[in-house]
This record gives sequence, structure tokens and C-alpha cells, in this order.
Amino acid sequence: MRSRVFTLLGVACAIALACLPASPTHAVNINTLTGNCKGASPEDDPRKALASLGVVNVSSTGPYAWVVCTIPRSPLASTAKTGGFYVDGHNGSDPTGHPTICAVFAYGWTGLLMASWTITSRDPSYDLLFTFTANELSTYTYTSLVCAIPPGGLLRGVTAVQ
Repeated sequence: MRSRVFTLLGVACAIALACLPASPTHAVNINTLTGNCKGASPEDDPRKALASLGVVNVSSTGPYAWVVCTIPRSPLASTAKTGGFYVDGHNGSDPTGHPTICAVFAYGWTGLLMASWTITSRDPSYDLLFTFTANELSTYTYTSLVCAIPPGGLLRGVTAVQ
């Protein structure tokens, strides 16, 4: 008899807990160092070096180093209208003031390009914001970053803002 009472109490508690409203889940921001970036072509690999602060164009006067990076992210919260990505870096000490050029691409699960944005910065240090609509960043959207790093420049990281 006693075990039957505990079983009924356990079932009642489980039902009561299951009926409580669940708190909404929230997506989190994901910060990523650019160590996962690859040279966009075989010619770009010798110009880039991975450092503890990101990817560096080791050329002091030569051409840009083009890199491609994956951007890990979680799906947006169901109430979100937009999502975005901050890209951080430093243009180096190049006296000619070559800018950093970066683009973020959003692809659907079928490979269809959903959206892309390109930003150019001549600032010595930059913190670029790329904003996309919730439709462009659906649950099954994949994102990538392509940047042209000037001589002596550093691409630090990317943050997926959820």
C-alpha cells in the first residue's frame, strides 16, 4: 500500500511539473577566434599565420591575404527580428592605409545564398557589425566569413550575436 501511495504521489508531481510553463530558451552569443580560417587560395596560405590573437598577414608590403572562416552560431530566439556578427581586427602599421575588406555570407540548407554583406574599414582597429534579418538567419542557415587582410593586418575574431 505504501509503495502505491508513493507511486501516485510521484505521478502527480510529474504531471504538475510538466504543466508548469517553461521559461523561454535564449540563444547565446558565440565568440570565435579566427584559428579556423583557411587561405582562400594556395597563394594565400604562405601570407597568413595563425597567432594567439588570430590570423595575421605576415607580408609587410605584399598583397592581401584572403581567408575564409566558418562562423559557428546557434539558432535565433523565436522572438528575434535580427541577428548579427561582429568582426574584430587591426589593419596593421601599413603607411599606405590599406583597408580590411570582409563579407559575411548566409546560406540556406540547400546551398541557396540567403544574404550577404560586405564592409570595408580603414580604421586602425575595427569592430564591424553585420546585421541580418531573422528570415535570412533561419534555424538551418549556415554562415561564413571571407576577409582580405592587408599587409601586417590582424583578423582577431568573430562573434555571432543572438
